[in-house]
Amino acid sequence: MDCRPDLGPFLRLLRQEGVSLYRISQVSGVNYTGLHRAAKGKSIPDLQTIARIKCALEVILGRPVSLDELVEVRRG
Repeated sequence: MDCRPDLGPFLRLLRQEGVSLYRISQVSGVNYTGLHRAAKGKSIPDLQTIARIKCALEVILGRPVSLDELVEVRRG
């Protein structure tokens, strides 16, 4: 079975809230280049990185952020 994470929800949330990858990088401590590569679909962030992104978004947005707002799993 081939399942892949899709960061489309994360990217839509950033656009909707006006948050940059650079800001996420600063708050989360995740390397900007790694975030940029993941946003372009050139790499897949591990669970630790996704957790750090989630926590950073909660700080920036001042509200809880669900994993569904960050990633979808696509089959195919």
